[in-house]
Amino acid sequence: MMKYQNSAQHNMPRTPKTPSKNKLDDIAKQVSQKLSQPKAGAAGFMGNIQNNAATPAPQQQPQANPGKKDSRPIQEVLRDVLVKAIHEHKAGNLDTAAHLYKEILKFDKNNATCLHYLGVVNKQQGKHAESIALITKALEQKPNWGDAYYNLALTYKEAKEFDKAIEAIENGLKCDGKQANLYNALSIIYHSMDEAQKGFEAADKVNKLDPTFRDAWINRGINLYRLARFDEARKAYENAIKLDPKPAEPYNNIGAIYLMRGMYSDAFPWFQTAIQLNPNYAEAHNNIATCYRQADQYGNALRHYNKSLDCVPNFIDALCNKANMLRLMGLLDEAKETYEKVIELAPEVSDNFSNYLMSLHYMDTLSQQYIYDKTREWEKMYCSNLEVKHRNSFDNDRDPDRKLRVGM
Repeated sequence: MMKYQNSAQHNMPRTPKTPSKNKLDDIAKQVSQKLSQPKAGAAGFMGNIQNNAATPAPQQQPQANPGKKDSRPIQEVLRDVLVKAIHEHKAGNLDTAAHLYKEILKFDKNNATCLHYLGVVNKQQGKHAESIALITKALEQKPNWGDAYYNLALTYKEAKEFDKAIEAIENGLKCDGKQANLYNALSIIYHSMDEAQKGFEAADKVNKLDPTFRDAWINRGINLYRLARFDEARKAYENAIKLDPKPAEPYNNIGAIYLMRGMYSDAFPWFQTAIQLNPNYAEAHNNIATCYRQADQYGNALRHYNKSLDCVPNFIDALCNKANMLRLMGLLDEAKETYEKVIELAPEVSDNFSNYLMSLHYMDTLSQQYIYDKTREWEKMYCSNLEVKHRNSFDNDRDPDRKLRVGM
């Protein structure tokens, strides 16, 4: 089993940019009378921020003169706070960034920049409802903000509200129909909806608007793969590599094309390169393990399946492949345990349970009754009863004009 890997960056929130001095001055004018002295408990707001601090405590960075008013112009104070927040956001310190954005919003509750970026933080933390509410409020203040529509659409996509995601993209395109990133987001959304043709068409628009947009070439390749246009998909990935050879995803995806065609020796070096570029790339480890398995190198295959699961512990494809690998190696107890974990994580997939039952038949330590009970469990989970309607011979049509029909 194999899962096709999307770009790691293409659906991430757009990185916040440092606002202009004019924008910060506008913020400052609204709060200049409120911040002549730091509020009680706000030293974290004014002082240096520690990385990965959930909520910076007031005592972490004491002021040089605690009782003295901050004599700096308010514009400088706010500029420092917002720049720090954005710096922490870019560094991945989401709790710290959220704390700083909220501090600014205490003094300017309708600040579109902070509402938007705080919404992005919530999106990255998986808090979809909060993210949608914040970004929507930002758009009320700044209705023509393409980046905000972009992030709103992807948040709806992650919440599986695809119609609203598409609506957000359409609203963004009404503001500026040439924003390549919006079409790229649309390609991602259609991919999630299994609408490969529409996903390809959206990616194609990005390629025409901005041929240097690397992630759009990856999205183009993914959708072309889904359309079974494999040679075109490979060319799209090659274009992505030409634009930036460092990300691992296009190498993995080219290897996946060869793997799908059963060309394991051709697929192998692409997965190898992907792993060299990103040693913690779960998909690539899973895929290269399949190449090793086809070459009867079971030890190497198992090692890479385990590495894939080290990266993503509940990666279903790697778990399924590992269980099958253990069964082939005769490690039946471990195979049974792995199959049971797969069934727990993905009970809707009947093939997983079927493979599990197959492995049970090889285990001498299990009773026939145990295997029978598990088989009945499989039947209850996946087999639907056929409604058989018994026909009464006296229910035949008694119309005297009815003619004999041969081969009823």
